[in-house]
Amino acid sequence: MPTGSGGIEKRLLLRVLTIDAAAGTSFLATICGLGGSGDVELDGIPVRLELTVFDPNRISQSEEVLARSDAAALLVHHMDAPALELLKNAYRVLPSDHKLPVALLVVREAGRMEFKMACPACSQKLWVRDEDQGRIGRCPHCKKTFVLPAQTLLIKQNLMLPASLPVVTVTVGNPGACRGPLSSLAERARLRKKVGKSSTAPIQLTPEQVS
Repeated sequence: MPTGSGGIEKRLLLRVLTIDAAAGTSFLATICGLGGSGDVELDGIPVRLELTVFDPNRISQSEEVLARSDAAALLVHHMDAPALELLKNAYRVLPSDHKLPVALLVVREAGRMEFKMACPACSQKLWVRDEDQGRIGRCPHCKKTFVLPAQTLLIKQNLMLPASLPVVTVTVGNPGACRGPLSSLAERARLRKKVGKSSTAPIQLTPEQVS
C-alpha cells in the first residue's frame, strides 16, 4: 500500500460508475452517508469513494476519471431496453481487469424481490419476480413466451462478462451488504499497488542527462 509523508497510507480512489444517478446516490449514502463522494475505511483500507454518472455524450470524460482511479464498480439497477443500451456503453469504458480491478454491483432496494427487464421479443418493460426464475413467462404485449431468467445471469449474458468479473447483488439501506463487495474491490486494488511497487522498473533519467 503506498504511503504519504509520515508513513500514513494514501487513500485508494474507488470510482462508482452508474447510469442511474438516484441509485448511485442511494448506494453511496448507505455506505458513507453522503450522496456524491466520501472518505471511508473498508476493512481497515482508507478509501475515497467517488460517484460518476455515465453520460454517453461524454465518454472521454468517463475514461479519464477511470484512468485516475485505483478500482471501479459499475452499478446495475434495471435491465429494460433503454437501461441495457446505456449499460453496454458504460461497460465498454471500463478498463480491462489487468489494468484496473473492476466489479459489477446489482443494486436492489430493501425488500425488493423483483427486477425490471425487457421482453426479448418486443422490448416491452416487464417486472420479473426472483421466485419465478426458470419458469415460463408470457409477455402481455406481444404474447411471446420465454424462460424467466435470474437477474445476474441476464446481466452476464447481455454484457458478455468474463467469468473473472465479480457480479454481486447489494441492498440499498444495508451497509454491510454494500460495503462487503467494495472491501473486496479495495483489497484487490491494494494488492495490485503492492505488486506494482515491488516489481523492478528501469531507472528514468532527467532530460539533461540523456545523451
